[in-house]
Amino acid sequence: MENKTIYILWTSGWDSTYRMVELSRMENVTVQPVYITGIGRKSEQREIRAQNEILEALSEKPETKATILPVKYVNEKDIPIDDKITKAYDEIRKTIALGGQYNILSQYAAICPGIEIGSEGGEEGTMRMTESIRLGGGLVKSGDTYILDPEKATETGKLAFGNFSFPIIDKAEAAMLKNIKDWGYEDVMSHIWFCHTPMKNGRQCGVCRACEVKMLNHMEWLLPKDAQRRFKVKRFFWKLFGIRIANGICRRLYQRELLKEDKK
Repeated sequence: MENKTIYILWTSGWDSTYRMVELSRMENVTVQPVYITGIGRKSEQREIRAQNEILEALSEKPETKATILPVKYVNEKDIPIDDKITKAYDEIRKTIALGGQYNILSQYAAICPGIEIGSEGGEEGTMRMTESIRLGGGLVKSGDTYILDPEKATETGKLAFGNFSFPIIDKAEAAMLKNIKDWGYEDVMSHIWFCHTPMKNGRQCGVCRACEVKMLNHMEWLLPKDAQRRFKVKRFFWKLFGIRIANGICRRLYQRELLKEDKK
C-alpha cells in the first residue's frame, strides 16, 4: 500500500493530540504536524514544550506504526494573506463569535489544502466553528474524514473552510476520552497543554475557558490541585453573582496570584 502523508495543525491541546494518537497507530502513514507561531498565544512556549514531551511518549509506544516527522513551525508573518479569506471571516464574525485565529489558519490552509484541523463536535468553542461551517454549506464524509460540501458550499464557506479536513468533527470529548482509556494512552495525554493563560510557574490557571471545559467534562486529572481550586472558586462566585461579575472577581484574584509568583 502506498504511503500517505497527512498534514495536521497541532497545538498540543486535547483535540489535535487525540488525532495525533489516532494517526500514530496507522500503518503506511507519514504525519507532518504543523504549528503556527506568532499569533499572540500566551501559552506558545508551553505548547511547544508539550509537543516535545508528547512526541517522545509516542515514540516509546509499541503501537506507533506511523512515521511522525518533526513539527513544522511556521511564523504567522510568513503566511501570505488573501484579502478574500479575511473578508469571509469578517463576514462570519458578524453573526458568530468565531476566534480570530481561524483566519490565519485558513490562510495557511490555502497553501496547504487538505490539512487537518482538530475541531471536535461537543465543546462550546468548537460549536461556534460547527455552526459557522453549517452556515457555510455543511460537511460531507470523505473517506475517514469530513470536508466542506462542494455542492452546498457558499462562497464565504469555501474561502473560510474549503481547504480544511475535519477528521474528528463527529466526536465529543467524552467519546475521545473513552478511546484514550481503552487504548491505554492516558500517559501520552497527560502531557497535553490547553490552558490559555498559564501561571508563571508553568502550571494551568484553572480559570480560562479551556481549563473550565476540562473540569466540566470530568477531566480534572489533567489539571494540578491549585488550578482545580481556582476553578471551584470561580464556580462559587458564578452562583453568587453571575458569570460576568464572577469572571471579573476571579480575574483580579488570578492577577494577585501572578504578582505573588513574581515576588518569589
